[in-house]
Amino acid sequence: MPKLPLIANAVRWPLRLLAAALVLGVLCAGLAQAAPELAERAQIAQRIVAQMERKSAYFRILFEDHPHERANFIRELEQARRFGGRSSMLVASIEFGSRMGWTYFPYYYTQTSDAAVIGFARMNRDILSVLRAGSYEDCYDYMAGSPNDRARIFRKLTRIERRRMGVAMTQIVVQSRRNGRKGKRRGKPDANAYRRPLNAVLARLAERLGRENLVQWKPGLKAKDQEKACAFAVAFFEETLRQPKRDSALVLRAVFGE
Repeated sequence: MPKLPLIANAVRWPLRLLAAALVLGVLCAGLAQAAPELAERAQIAQRIVAQMERKSAYFRILFEDHPHERANFIRELEQARRFGGRSSMLVASIEFGSRMGWTYFPYYYTQTSDAAVIGFARMNRDILSVLRAGSYEDCYDYMAGSPNDRARIFRKLTRIERRRMGVAMTQIVVQSRRNGRKGKRRGKPDANAYRRPLNAVLARLAERLGRENLVQWKPGLKAKDQEKACAFAVAFFEETLRQPKRDSALVLRAVFGE
């Protein structure tokens, strides 16, 4: 059985990769809905952002909490429009979405409700399972690919899958905001509370996959290791979600939180 600190530290940061992929997906969807003629209208960046905020509580909360990022995004979109029109604006959005997911989403995740944490895990389990059934390369690119890789995977998802992705992300930030308003902001959890349920998950993974196949996802893996990382990711979500709900939330927060 791998030592707990080694496994926990190795997989603690991938939420940032998943968040970058998912924010990118939600952002691209909002961008497409908001501006069919991205390069043709004056002040299009301000209109895009305003419409995204009207349509999505996710963006409204994100930009309310980080107004400087709203201004940055508008400025980046306008610069991209002047530089190269629609295609350049999409590239700017991809880079912005990845950075927003990497930088801010883990905080909302640690402060949100257990139900939102578990819903996020179920969504990832299901989408990763679908992608892996088609191609382990797609599964791996969803988790740890470049922004352009993630954009490609997002385009392959069905409308229902994209909507579910957006709903799961939105619930994370909405429930975090509600907890704050109700004075339920979470302090640091008991440092050892997650150990028992995480050990149970890791033991099941070792039995199910074999210790030699416990390859955590990270950028730069090749061929067989990509395939092993996808199997590990799907199995990790499956085994964690088989735990009692409170234990599932403890494990997910410990492994993927800030």
